[in-house]
Amino acid sequence: MRKFSLALLITSSLCTATILPSAAEDSDTVGKKLAAIPLRTAGCFWALMVGTPIAITRLSAKRYHEHMDDVADLEGSSSGGVVYALPMGFGEGLASGLYYGPKNAFANFDKPFSKESVSLGTIGPVNNP
Repeated sequence: MRKFSLALLITSSLCTATILPSAAEDSDTVGKKLAAIPLRTAGCFWALMVGTPIAITRLSAKRYHEHMDDVADLEGSSSGGVVYALPMGFGEGLASGLYYGPKNAFANFDKPFSKESVSLGTIGPVNNP
């Protein structure tokens, strides 16, 4: 088994060595991209862990205020709207945040630790008139 593993390792390294000269002209950009992968991966993981709760909080507050405004328009006062707006706003914000938080983290993989990757930029669907 050891001989087979060693033969497989040597064969795969020889095959890889024959391909490397074809990528030699772009070695600077390839090297920079390969060196940035651990940083980008760490940034994406950090954006998932931090950006998703931020997205949930921001979208819950946004949805809560939207529902409070809707109830205030219907009733004329917003005192009774809390019973309706709080659970609806939190539920919609939770669902939207669980979608848009990871979406922003993965969409901004090339820009690790940026505002957009942590859901501090524009978030949610953009309403175009």
